[in-house]
Amino acid sequence: MNVKPNASMFREPFPILTVADPSRSVRFYTDNFDFELTYRWPEEGRIEFAYLQLGVHAIAVGAPREGEDAGGAGCTLCMYVDDTDRACERLVGRGVRQIAAPWNAEWGERMAIFEDPDGTPILITAQTA
Repeated sequence: MNVKPNASMFREPFPILTVADPSRSVRFYTDNFDFELTYRWPEEGRIEFAYLQLGVHAIAVGAPREGEDAGGAGCTLCMYVDDTDRACERLVGRGVRQIAAPWNAEWGERMAIFEDPDGTPILITAQTA
């Protein structure tokens, strides 16, 4: 991926996953994918919103707003890894639900699919070519 300097007023895009239980999702992503909780609101009590970082990248999880459903409809989280098979062994060993076993995609990536507690698909992928 070729990253160009940003001369725009826009910066730091990140997905916000709407989840049924933000505390559960924080534990899921920090325990299984090594994200770090860097912000939560409110500071105490039930988490309504949390910002999670992994290096320079980030996602957020938030409770549904009024009239909004939790879950991963229309969203897939893609996580690049060094070794798909090792990542899968780790996730399966931790009880994360695997949707599709690793396979080799024709464009040169090895991929597998897992699911978070709210049904958001998580694509685990490593470049093989």
